[in-house]
Amino acid sequence: EEAWQSFYTKLQEYKNEYGDTQVPAKCVYQDVNLGGWVVTQRSKYKLGKLDREKETLLRHIGFTWTLRRGKT
Repeated sequence: EEAWQSFYTKLQEYKNEYGDTQVPAKCVYQDVNLGGWVVTQRSKYKLGKLDREKETLLRHIGFTWTLRRGKT
């Protein structure tokens, strides 16, 4: 839980800096593999395995469940 919250906070900071949650899969942000974490959250969501509370938190900040073309 603590690790998830730490990544969530980094995602919020990323959004504040870049204006969206379109984190590229290979993105290392502030020395953490934020891209890998985001890919995991999207995968869990698609499989129906993402905790509802976490899904709600991600939706609250406008999390993008699918990437636009050109961002990998």
